[in-house]
Amino acid sequence: MNSYTLKIVGFFIVVFFLVFVSSQFYLAVNDNYTTTTAYSYSAIDDVTFKGVFVRDENVINYNGGGVIGYSYSDGSKISKDSVIAYVYSDEDEIITRNKIEKLERELASLEMVSSPGTSDVAQPELISKLIAENYKNAVYCIEKSDYESFSDEREALLEYMNIMALVTKKEKDYNAEIERLRSEIERLKSTLSNPIDTVSTDIPGYFVSYVDGYEEQLSVDNIHNITAGQIKKIAANPVSPNASGIGKIVDGYDWKLLGVIDNSANKYYPGMKIELNFNSCSETISATIDEIIATDNPSESIFVISSDKLTFELVQHRVERIQMVVSKYDGVYVPRSAIRFNAEGEKGVYVMMGQNIVFKKLDIIFEDADFVLSSNTGASDYVLLYDEIILEGVSASAEKTVQTLEGEEDPPEETTVTTTGISVGTTEKSAS
Repeated sequence: MNSYTLKIVGFFIVVFFLVFVSSQFYLAVNDNYTTTTAYSYSAIDDVTFKGVFVRDENVINYNGGGVIGYSYSDGSKISKDSVIAYVYSDEDEIITRNKIEKLERELASLEMVSSPGTSDVAQPELISKLIAENYKNAVYCIEKSDYESFSDEREALLEYMNIMALVTKKEKDYNAEIERLRSEIERLKSTLSNPIDTVSTDIPGYFVSYVDGYEEQLSVDNIHNITAGQIKKIAANPVSPNASGIGKIVDGYDWKLLGVIDNSANKYYPGMKIELNFNSCSETISATIDEIIATDNPSESIFVISSDKLTFELVQHRVERIQMVVSKYDGVYVPRSAIRFNAEGEKGVYVMMGQNIVFKKLDIIFEDADFVLSSNTGASDYVLLYDEIILEGVSASAEKTVQTLEGEEDPPEETTVTTTGISVGTTEKSAS
């Protein structure tokens, strides 16, 4: 064999060696797997239903003529023999009185802002933060259709802006505006006439200005006579056509809520502490499940829920759509499609560890249709935050190899399978 032939053979040997080494390296680092990174996730165990409020309520009636002007806002605590309303001859009288109240609030705000004790100590940085916070609160109130709270936030925002104008010297003072408001208030007061009648209550409690016609039927003492069908009917028609009266007095802060909920899995029980979220109220209300009353329908139980938190928003309606939250879970998010079983029947996932595949167990604390949450135990044999979980790409032979290694009499400290040479299934992306 001459030297030329030897050179050709040597060239092909080198090329073959380079191709072999490159292919092995490629297989070692570029096996295709569909993966996802394990991340922290919060889930809630909840149910949504239409709830019907039950309170001990006493209707206030008035049979005379005229226009009613209320003395208290809804939810106000009143004492015995309080005048809850004045009766006027026409509506213009009430409109004028409302204007006076609005102007008096503006006057009080400007007088407070103009006080040396306010403007002298105010810092622009702090006022600027308060303005930004009030603006966000006002926008949130609009999104929640909470116009009562929006009015309060709007007044506070205007107050802070007036203070900022004084502090930054954009306004010298508000003396002229204060005098104008005083004059206007006096002028409007001079046009007022005395009410033609008053309406009082002989019992103390919390005032509500509307009547829906269910006050007598939906009393605490009558709860066990109310059927699931009646609850559904009231939920569909929150105001009875027989409603009459100009207001009512609620006896105490305590109230109950009735709802028809599926408890066929015995998931809920009397005495369970829950949290309630209402469409009309931004505040989460703590409550307790008092009773669960079975019906003829296994998927429908009457829930009797109680709380002692009474707010302006909660007395505005008889019926509310409610989210009942039982528990909140924080853990590691794992897609159901990634879950596998090892030789011992333990539930877990395959995780990429460098060039190796590791089987890691799950400590499931919450299950959903598409995912589970595993407790972040911190143990290396359980799935951890930021693990690269394999969704697809581990063949049956790879799973068998993992199970064989785990089944050895003296298994290694960390059960792994190298990726080199493992056949892979259909993939969507490459693991990095």
